[in-house]
Amino acid sequence: SIFVGEKGYGLAALDMTTGLFKVTEITEEHAESLVKDELDKLEAKEVIVAESALNQTKNQWLKNGPFYLHTSEDWTFSHSESHRFLLEHFKTASLEGFGCEHLKMAVSAAGALLRYLQETQKSTLEHINSLATFNIHNYMLLDHSTVKSLELVQSSQNNRKGSLVDILDLSQTPMGARRIKEWILKPLVDKSMIEERLGIVDEFKNNILLRNDLRELLGDMFDLERLLGRISLGVASPRDLVTLKTSVGLLPKIREQLAQCRSASIAKYTAAWDNLESVFELIDRVIVNDPPFSMTEGNLIKSGCDEELDRLKSISNDGKNWIARLEVRERERTGIPLLKVGYNKIYGYYIEVTKKNAERVPQDYIRKQSLVNAERYISPELKDYEAEITGAEDKITEIEARLFQKVRHAIAAEGSRIQRMAKVVSEVDALL
Repeated sequence: SIFVGEKGYGLAALDMTTGLFKVTEITEEHAESLVKDELDKLEAKEVIVAESALNQTKNQWLKNGPFYLHTSEDWTFSHSESHRFLLEHFKTASLEGFGCEHLKMAVSAAGALLRYLQETQKSTLEHINSLATFNIHNYMLLDHSTVKSLELVQSSQNNRKGSLVDILDLSQTPMGARRIKEWILKPLVDKSMIEERLGIVDEFKNNILLRNDLRELLGDMFDLERLLGRISLGVASPRDLVTLKTSVGLLPKIREQLAQCRSASIAKYTAAWDNLESVFELIDRVIVNDPPFSMTEGNLIKSGCDEELDRLKSISNDGKNWIARLEVRERERTGIPLLKVGYNKIYGYYIEVTKKNAERVPQDYIRKQSLVNAERYISPELKDYEAEITGAEDKITEIEARLFQKVRHAIAAEGSRIQRMAKVVSEVDALL
């Protein structure tokens, strides 16, 4: 999202799949070309801009970009409207904690972008729970031609193979791969930050066993950011939750390995570490270890989570045993030794009694069908059971879906914790 102001541009960028949301302001003399370069690095797929801004001659370059351009009404970019909308979304009293309270153009762009996404995605966007402010001058400025001619992320054949990122990227996770690419496109210019990063690299380089152990652990980790995005957007499958549990289950082991390091910079990671035990335990307690792809397939929720669900599953799974038990009870109650309980697709469940025993049939039996040598009845108990087992599968699906949605919602509420650890893991992976 680009807000065009009198003194420059406000820029907001959001990746829906990961929830990464960041803003900046560009007010330099060549602000337009700097915005172009930033859009290139972000690999923007869709850009929104105010209707009036696109009518200005100086902004016609936006129409020729390699992205889909969408115009929004001017009022959505107003600072007061955007500021209010962002405060409501993040449930904060100000944007000071995100470092952009004073950046009016950036706030205008961010508010318009979030509003546009909320309308188009029909979602509350719970995984977008933070806003990062960045300054383009904290990094070496690389324009489009430099990035292209140095083949940083694409070779001269316009693909990844043979580029610098292709050679340097030996990451174990998709998160780490994204981090390496970001670092290549935004090289540090602060000496102390460069030395801090290299200090960590040095320790990992000199400790081969530790490095190999960590890389092995990271090799089993899935993309936490993308999983969280799917969960928050309400499109995650049961298997996505188990995949998240598996990945979160690796965090204590990774921390254990990092604790062996002497570097004070690595100690910063372990000091703020979060094993996300509550997320792991919630999924582990409710979702079966090998769930189906779809919620409608059943056998999704573990026993002991819901009394009614357990009862219905028992009815569904224990149908033959229940029929046998009923048959024994009814023989004892009526004194009819050849009484039997059966089922067919046309008449459903029935109690069959030979005609010579018809006089011993209890008053609560209701005749259902006459045969040559027997009569078929249904009892109130069997009638209730028939209604229950017929609807049991639908009720099971309904209850399992409700419990699954509840778990998914609870995990989405922990989005900021998951995102924070995803960032830590991505940096550790990139440094390794």
